[in-house]
Amino acid sequence: MKNLQKFIDKNALLNNFEIIKNENKNSLICSIIKANAYGHGMKEVIYALNEKTDYFAVFTFDEAIKARKYTTKPILTLGAIDFTRLKKIIAKNIEIAVICKNDIEKIIKKVKKTGQKCAIHLKVDTGMNRLGIKNFNEFKDILNLIENCENIVLKGIFTHIGSEQNATRQIDRFNIFTKQTSLNLLKHYASSNIAVSNKPMDNKSMLRIGIALYGYGKFKNLMPVMSVYAKIININHVKKGEFIGYGIKHKANKNMQTATLAVGYADGLMRCYNKKGFVLIDGQKCKIVADICMGMTIVDVSKVKNIRIGNFAVILGQSGNQRITAQDIAKKCGTSEYEVLINFSEISCTKRKPAT
Repeated sequence: MKNLQKFIDKNALLNNFEIIKNENKNSLICSIIKANAYGHGMKEVIYALNEKTDYFAVFTFDEAIKARKYTTKPILTLGAIDFTRLKKIIAKNIEIAVICKNDIEKIIKKVKKTGQKCAIHLKVDTGMNRLGIKNFNEFKDILNLIENCENIVLKGIFTHIGSEQNATRQIDRFNIFTKQTSLNLLKHYASSNIAVSNKPMDNKSMLRIGIALYGYGKFKNLMPVMSVYAKIININHVKKGEFIGYGIKHKANKNMQTATLAVGYADGLMRCYNKKGFVLIDGQKCKIVADICMGMTIVDVSKVKNIRIGNFAVILGQSGNQRITAQDIAKKCGTSEYEVLINFSEISCTKRKPAT
């Protein structure tokens, strides 16, 4: 059994999907699986949701090609176009986000040469100033170019809402764009948190759901999907006044017992969690007592009765009545649950939870 393991709770993932779907019954659902499904494992998430979701979305062409190995469902790429791989993407029936006139002109040149049909979604910038078409004249020019090219299939139009506070203003601007065309397009602007208060209500709308799928956000009764476990590889008895870990800044203020865990910042446990965080062993909170090392972390296990080398500590997840969430770690590190989850992306998934 590996020293460091990640467990993905399929039942929790399906529970979250159903909660979201039940509150958006008339809309299509697009499951976001970019960044290795927010660190959870693209393959595992696709297999779990393949019979439920209407779409999958990724950021890069590489992610789209990988995702196509596991599903025949529609896949949408949300990031910049890699024109050197466009022919391959189109051949795999992957849909592409177009963010400017230059994009569509290049695509048209490519598809006219090959005779391929390319399915696209137009992204409009309604206030984030990040990616998308901002100018109404440019938008109309793009529509004209598409209308005159039989190789382009316009599937949808979408935007991204930057904040709940600005949602109404951005949605109003999005609606102005959509009124520029009489085509019956798939419209999508709602994300995990925006959908809670701004629900698209018809079957030509789509909800792009990311973080809520994985157990975080404003929908009620979501369940965290990811758990991370690290093996106890050593136990030490430390006397009061002795130093722990690197340097001389971590001194034991009492006689204590410590455990060394096979997890460090190289595995995704951020160094900003030093001495602020804790892990769970046998249902007990165990404080991190020194700097997190590249591949090891030292914790205080003085209060743990059943401690032995080879057992596992919970880095993220539940043990007994105690739970550590990605939000817990994020608050202590001054970051977001997104970053916490994605940091654990490279840890291999296990089919069963190890004993803790």
